[in-house]
Amino acid sequence: MNNDYNYDDELTNEEENEMIRQYEESVAHRRGDYFDVDEMEIIIEHYLFAGDIDAAQQALKYGFRLHPNDSNLYCQKAAILLHLGNLDEALALIERYRDVNDPVHTYNRAEILYKIGRKQEALNEFRRMVDNDDNDAEELKGLCGDIIILLNSYQDYTHSLYFVDKYLAIDPNNLDFLETKGFALECLGDHTQAIALYNRVLDLDPYHISTWHYLGALYLDSGNYAEALKAFDYVLAIDPHNTIALSQKAYCLFYQDDFAKAAECCRQFLQFFPDDDLLLMLLGECYNNLGDTDRALKAFRKAVALNPDAPEGHIAIGEILDRQGKYDAAIDELQQAVKLSPDNALTLQKLGNLYFTQADFASAVTAYGRAYRLDPHLEKICLCYALAFYGLGDFEQAQKYYNKAKHSDQKAAVVFLQVFPEAGTNITL
Repeated sequence: MNNDYNYDDELTNEEENEMIRQYEESVAHRRGDYFDVDEMEIIIEHYLFAGDIDAAQQALKYGFRLHPNDSNLYCQKAAILLHLGNLDEALALIERYRDVNDPVHTYNRAEILYKIGRKQEALNEFRRMVDNDDNDAEELKGLCGDIIILLNSYQDYTHSLYFVDKYLAIDPNNLDFLETKGFALECLGDHTQAIALYNRVLDLDPYHISTWHYLGALYLDSGNYAEALKAFDYVLAIDPHNTIALSQKAYCLFYQDDFAKAAECCRQFLQFFPDDDLLLMLLGECYNNLGDTDRALKAFRKAVALNPDAPEGHIAIGEILDRQGKYDAAIDELQQAVKLSPDNALTLQKLGNLYFTQADFASAVTAYGRAYRLDPHLEKICLCYALAFYGLGDFEQAQKYYNKAKHSDQKAAVVFLQVFPEAGTNITL
């Protein structure tokens, strides 16, 4: 092509779009127009950036027809292979054909090294790149941004902080990167510094909604429900239809025992997403705590219908049926929960309790035994196990587990005599 593009400067969007238009027109009409290597690199990178790997591969073939065995195009092929996950082949190409002075080739090589597990080599290369005094400020920001995205995608927040700080040294009030640093520190357990950074962002821009989300989520995860509620209320003040904040607000209210308001938030959320099983479960728990058993059961049953493989719904239904005296149905629900989560000691204990209520001591012993082996320190498991053995007539085992129970439960003897008044004649209490 005969264009006036100056590749020493970055193309404008209009110039790049015009180049892409001309290329696609050439492909569509099978004209085979000429594009030099620089132009072909820009075209391939355009499709890679857009995530259109097929179009990038087609452009690479077009480029090789015009410029067979060109080293820059082989490096573009390596970039395509990197996107496809063919890392070993990509590394072989980049090692053979790269220009050591080309920052794109250097970055791609370092990314490949990171992804194949040679992380220290990659990190050293990344640091050399960003520590280069010849870097233009905007280019350095772009490079740091790419590295941060890569490292954060692997949850490598310890190393990403170095590059975040490099970025912020150039642009100290960039809200997105201040937020990114806050999130990295939060993930590393430094909640105090994370909160300080989130608040700094909000001082700069009180309407920065994603930071209110991060702040609320941090407070919610750390159990500070009052502060979390304030953060999510700010989100909803900015965007009244923000369903994520609405759902998180429901959890905050629930954990503060404000079940009526939590239920209202759940109902508002479910108007938008009626098949969200998690919020249906939360709604059921709200109704359950409010004593509205019928609506609780309805919510739990709908949640189970939507997600039958989640044991929590079966447990919740089983507990309500147990309170209603519908023991057989309750046992069915708890048995299903155990099938779905066989290593949950608490669920096995609850199932054992139901068997015990039905005087099915053999089944109770089996359920309690499994729970005990999973978690011998589970609250009251030794006492339950002892009672079940006693009901079965195995006084030796009843004595053994009663002796274990009394060390942690001073009322073990009282409970035993309430259940089996004659127990003192058969075991030592």
